[in-house]
Amino acid sequence: MHFKQPSLLIGGVLMLVGVLLLVPTILAMVQSRIVLGRLVDVLPRPLDDQHVTMQLVFEYPLEGSLDAPDLLVLGWGRHNQDDEHEPILRSQWAQVAAPYIKAKEDGRVYPVIFQANDPHNTARIETDEASLWQITVGIACIATPLLLWLSRLLGQSFSLLVRPRTQRKGAEQ
Repeated sequence: MHFKQPSLLIGGVLMLVGVLLLVPTILAMVQSRIVLGRLVDVLPRPLDDQHVTMQLVFEYPLEGSLDAPDLLVLGWGRHNQDDEHEPILRSQWAQVAAPYIKAKEDGRVYPVIFQANDPHNTARIETDEASLWQITVGIACIATPLLLWLSRLLGQSFSLLVRPRTQRKGAEQ
């Protein structure tokens, strides 16, 4: 298969990749509600004598904003789409929990996703930076070919209106 304009193929592939990266976010926005929340506490939950899992306590507004909520709710345990996380050795707990404790102390905000009909049982806080990168790369993959195609189209349209100087000089002689 031979394409006369490979930029169309590359642009189409980039846009397809962007759509595939954005589909989970779009579905979450359609099926759930997304608000900003913040960590309140980071707690170890014992599994056995040697292992714990991380439990996050977070707050998020059902109504209003995080700074001026009409109704503020506490969420428990769920983050990054997992109810249970891999076991953490008790000796490594402080190291694993340190970034979350720092984020709590800094008052960092994260997206909280919940279903509007059951916010207490479905809320989870997205502390994973990968989801933000996924959205950014998805938007870039869609926007880049569109902007390049648009600039090319506008450039061709503009070149029809304005002739280059070499053509003007030849016409005057």
